Amino acid sequence: MFATIYPLSLSPAYDISLWVDQLGIEKINIIEKEVHNAAGKGINVARTLHAFHIPYCALVLAGEDNREKYFSLLDQEKIRYEALFLPGATRENYHIFIPGQLGCTLARKGFWVNQVVISQVQSMLEKHVTADDLVIFGGRFPLGMDRDDFLSICRTIHRLGAQVAVDSNSVDLQDLLEASPFLIKPNLEEMRVMSRRPLNTLEEQIALLHELNEQGIRHILLSMDEQGLLYSSLEGAWRVQVPKVFVQSTVGAGDCTLSGFLAGLRKGRSLQECACLAAAFGTASVMSEGTVPPTRENVSFVLRQTKAQQVR
Repeated sequence: MFATIYPLSLSPAYDISLWVDQLGIEKINIIEKEVHNAAGKGINVARTLHAFHIPYCALVLAGEDNREKYFSLLDQEKIRYEALFLPGATRENYHIFIPGQLGCTLARKGFWVNQVVISQVQSMLEKHVTADDLVIFGGRFPLGMDRDDFLSICRTIHRLGAQVAVDSNSVDLQDLLEASPFLIKPNLEEMRVMSRRPLNTLEEQIALLHELNEQGIRHILLSMDEQGLLYSSLEGAWRVQVPKVFVQSTVGAGDCTLSGFLAGLRKGRSLQECACLAAAFGTASVMSEGTVPPTRENVSFVLRQTKAQQVR
């Protein structure tokens, strides 16, 4: 389907996952376990593509201040990347998990970008990307970047003859339509915000996704957490339901969902099968701690219990 997939990570993150027995104010909260990951949406996708032997190269903006600890982790995992380094630090996220309760995340601010950096990103794309490739624009905009920069980057990708996939909560529907992406992967809450519609029923969700398909967005994966996902294209739409699993960490699950869909396309699977793989990858990923790809065993376990119903 695509010769090479390029996850474009303009706002990567150094993730520190902390497990505590309790979290109280004016108390000493003991950390029982700690896991460090080089992350961010683009890197999470790259890690999953690497694990499943799909040709890729992550294109990364990163801060000078903490580059050693960030890229030493990628090097240990043998992740393929090219990085452009900027003054400042790659943002750091602290994910705190408490047994039986909702966790929380503390996020540092990252580096700033300007027009010179945007031009350097475009040059990096021109160096690598060809007409048979897919570029994934994932994650929030870095500080200093705006919609015009996003659209300029998408135009560069299209000028090179490649396709673009978008998974970012920094854009709205108008931005997406102007960017003409091959694929988008919002979650339900993000789609509600972008569309300014309640989307409380399956009928409302299907209708919106079909509208977007007709306006040029070829593939849409709408993540709905434990309810699975809704996939839509002009060829049809499927509601994919997944089994209940024991959740260790939800960080990066959406990135694994996107990776699963692309893995299916690479293998020549039907769109229904690709949607099921997407749901299986995303669900299987929450069965592991930290920001890691799903195991093949867990993907197979979930996939056997995944059900797809055609809804259009």
